[in-house]
Amino acid sequence: MKTIGVIVIALAMLVALAGVVTADRITSTYSSPGHYSVIQAGSTYDLTIGSVVTSTDNRFVGTDVTAPVALNYAISVKPYTIQGQGTFPAMGSVSAYVKAHIQEGQNSNGTDMNEDLTYAESSSASGIINSFSKVIAFQSGKAVF
Repeated sequence: MKTIGVIVIALAMLVALAGVVTADRITSTYSSPGHYSVIQAGSTYDLTIGSVVTSTDNRFVGTDVTAPVALNYAISVKPYTIQGQGTFPAMGSVSAYVKAHIQEGQNSNGTDMNEDLTYAESSSASGIINSFSKVIAFQSGKAVF
């Protein structure tokens, strides 16, 4: 029997453009430049046998800038154990990925682009899989002193 799973998490659609009032400008004593971040993390697997565990948590709404946006994602593929019969390696394929597009402004009204960063990474395994794990963590925020 084949198990097919797809997990995709899209997080952190934070838009602060010129002319848009952001929460940090209302609740803090300083102005923050505009920013826009899209972070995606997920995995796919197609196994005939194996044990898969995924976990995720995120924070994309906070009361002020001291609670930054965060994304945590993890996947683990391990052998499958049948009590009394033994342990069997996972068989099939698995992959995990993270994609990011981060843009930040330079001044407090957000009109000057200071950073435009794109990043992508993936890991995969196929065939007989004794162990596969991937942990992805992202946090965005401004230090407040």
